[in-house]
Amino acid sequence: MLTRGAAKVAESPYRRTIHLSEVKRTELMDRLDAIAERNDLFGPLSEQAPGAGPATVRVTVHHPGGGSAKFLVISRHFSERGMWFLHSGFLNPGTRCVFVVPRGDGQEGGVLGMVETCELLERSIHAVAVRFDSEVDPDAFRASARFAENAEGTLELPQFDADLLLLDDQRVDCELLAFHLRSTGVRMASHDSVSEAIRDLRSRHFDLVMCELNLSAGPGEEAIGAIRRSGYEGPIIVLTAEANTDRLSAARRAGAAAVVPKPYSPAGLIRVLAAALGVRLSAPKPEATTGKPARLPLYSTRTADAQMIPLVEGYIAQVHRTITQIADAVRLSDAPSVRRLCLSLKGSGAGFGFGVLSDAAERAVKALDSASSLTASGQALKDLSDIAHRLAIRGSGSEGAGERD
Repeated sequence: MLTRGAAKVAESPYRRTIHLSEVKRTELMDRLDAIAERNDLFGPLSEQAPGAGPATVRVTVHHPGGGSAKFLVISRHFSERGMWFLHSGFLNPGTRCVFVVPRGDGQEGGVLGMVETCELLERSIHAVAVRFDSEVDPDAFRASARFAENAEGTLELPQFDADLLLLDDQRVDCELLAFHLRSTGVRMASHDSVSEAIRDLRSRHFDLVMCELNLSAGPGEEAIGAIRRSGYEGPIIVLTAEANTDRLSAARRAGAAAVVPKPYSPAGLIRVLAAALGVRLSAPKPEATTGKPARLPLYSTRTADAQMIPLVEGYIAQVHRTITQIADAVRLSDAPSVRRLCLSLKGSGAGFGFGVLSDAAERAVKALDSASSLTASGQALKDLSDIAHRLAIRGSGSEGAGERD
């Protein structure tokens, strides 16, 4: 989150050692996938959620000669028995690794493994295969990767001096984005309709447009096409919890330059904006650490900044309203509305410090996509409702379980 009174995004102690452009990262990930398929060390690989792109995973490497180091590594495929990832140096076969993943109780745990093989790709970048000591749920890595952006050190916030137009009809999401950008020199105008957005784009200059795909008035990819047809030539970034690859591809064909999956980390958001606006970021500065393992609170993790507390309070109230809307839509057998509302919770929960809410909403969306009826998705929707009604702010006097950052 943004630290109060300082132009920084605070992160914690895992170090990213590979910095790649989107094009180069995609190329290397494709090569990693080919190596993984060729070696077939761990059986079928479970691909990350479509559209989410490569995952950033936290790992502690215990070197055979003594000592250990914490890294952020890049992967895209996970198996119950092992995983492949990109790393900036050679790891000897037999090297012990501990991956950080969330547990079902909202805390974090470690998955133990050993390096099976390490293959040079180019320069110092290697393809590393680690076999787990025991079978794991690949979804744990996908959930963990969502928050790994908060583990790199401190990112100095740039001053963009830019005008941004946001097209999103979820008020809480607009408020959260405005909060994260408040110290970056970005002037944001938000609209909930395509016609209003185009009218504003024609009346003044905007350096950047961000657009949600799941708009209540219609598909966001159609909105992107309309914005391009209106004459806007600047970058358009999709900011969404939607994971359907066909829709994400359609958004790119319509004119989107990049996709930021919700929930996003503040640091990850800043990096995408910097790339779109052509601004070079300063290197992250490592934070001091006590060496204690991270323990996740049972309340919102975003309230250390007092200015965030009213936003979280408003968000909790909005979540309760959304759950009521989901229940109403279920009674009306309106599956598209149920899915759209679940996606809105998936995309916003972690941003307000309730990561388990995002995970529960993601499970509900998967259940809806794979089930033949709303009734078959009942348990996932019930779990989502139960978690939503347990959200709370520490010190507010209300009972409940908050979620991970």
